[in-house]
Amino acid sequence: MAAADDEAKMTANPKLPVCARPDPYIVNVKAGEDYVWCSCGLSKNQPWCDGSHEGTGFEPVPFTAPIDGEFYMCGCKRSDNKPYCFGNCRGHDQQKKQEQWKI
Repeated sequence: MAAADDEAKMTANPKLPVCARPDPYIVNVKAGEDYVWCSCGLSKNQPWCDGSHEGTGFEPVPFTAPIDGEFYMCGCKRSDNKPYCFGNCRGHDQQKKQEQWKI
């Protein structure tokens, strides 16, 4: 994706991050290691931050892996449990709202 495309997406709705992909990134992490998750969706090193957020108003999310293992990191950047995938891009947040409102 070209930088102009990324800029156009951010300009279209500057309050929402760019959806890097509508699926989680499955990554292996090591307990005690520090990671920095991209929250803007512009990083070329997804799901990790590469500094592309500069000037967007978005900040990366640092975290320390609690255990060794395979983690599902949010790819749509709209998770209710950042940096982990919560299923928002697949409608999980809508299901949650419907359950909450008993729709």
